[in-house]
Amino acid sequence: MLSASAWIFCEENWGPLVVQEAITANTAYTATYLFDGSTQTMNLYVNGSPVGSDTINDAFALYAHGGDVGIGAMVDKSYFLGDSQNGNGFYFEGNIGEITHFDRALDSGELSQIHTYLGDRWLVTQANQPPIAQDDTISVTPSANSFDLFADNGAGADSDPDNGTLTVTEVNGVPLQEMVR
Repeated sequence: MLSASAWIFCEENWGPLVVQEAITANTAYTATYLFDGSTQTMNLYVNGSPVGSDTINDAFALYAHGGDVGIGAMVDKSYFLGDSQNGNGFYFEGNIGEITHFDRALDSGELSQIHTYLGDRWLVTQANQPPIAQDDTISVTPSANSFDLFADNGAGADSDPDNGTLTVTEVNGVPLQEMVR
């Protein structure tokens, strides 16, 4: 079981904010844990796909602490779903190839780049990432023969993190075939 957790304080009791995902032994994975302080949401991604999230509601608070952080093991003490433990232990059996840390939540484009990088670096197939579309405003005159809808038209260029071909199939929910006459 892969677990990502953070200690939270709720109504005078400590407890965990936990997201878990079943994994298979002797299989390589990439795991990304993202905590977004602005939304108070913790997300877990496995091989680039979101597998779960948990959100702190108004009754909870996530506090900074001066203690050690355990990665791949329990350090000093920890809380698991329904059980707390003291001491050291619960050592991860396997290899941790790389750990990256940012002091802010990544946006969807940055997160996709991290997933692609980790998959390429550690030879783990990542889930197909959705394209990143930007809102565009384009004015077309009768004399215009063509334009590049995917270029930077004021809000940034559209892109596909997996380097796939982008195709327009609908605009504002209207199929393209109905718009072209």
